[in-house]
Amino acid sequence: VAITRLSSVVFDARVEDVDAEIDPRTLMLGPRDARFLRGERSQLVTLAVGYERDTRSDPILSYDGLRVRATGELGLAALGGDYSYARFRVGYEHWYPVAGRDHVLSLHVSGGWVLGEAPFFERWFVGDASTLVSPRPLDLVLSTLPSRNLIDTSINSRPYGDLLAVAAIEYTYSLFENKRRDYGGVVFVRGVLL
Repeated sequence: VAITRLSSVVFDARVEDVDAEIDPRTLMLGPRDARFLRGERSQLVTLAVGYERDTRSDPILSYDGLRVRATGELGLAALGGDYSYARFRVGYEHWYPVAGRDHVLSLHVSGGWVLGEAPFFERWFVGDASTLVSPRPLDLVLSTLPSRNLIDTSINSRPYGDLLAVAAIEYTYSLFENKRRDYGGVVFVRGVLL
């Protein structure tokens, strides 16, 4: 639902029937995920609401503006689901032109929290925070490869978690862009704190 030209509110309801048998070595699941390890069937029922304000100059090659997002989702056992939990996520991104629109500095901050007994696929995945792992489009894990562990941390010992915190600063230099802004090329440097 569009509130203004730049702001919107989204409402969502999901009902899913989950039937999976998972090898625990593949996904490194914990004891609270025993239902999936035994191959039991379960139902997921959720209601969600989200808010977004987007003033970016361009959704892909942005050089100015901001984007603010906040979502909240409740897993409802009271409506026939097998899971009772709450999941929240907030994000803030801001693009600052440094020297015209060819040199851009941007700040990206996001966080999330899962409360209750959410199934593993509703908890935060390492790919939600790390750019070294494939992201989850539509909350589906496309790759089971572990993250590149460049600084010898425990990032691969727990690929799913209840807390998410990411901060990044990015510098972008525009190499080329066609007049209609259909495509372009950029070079960027990004520093991330997980």
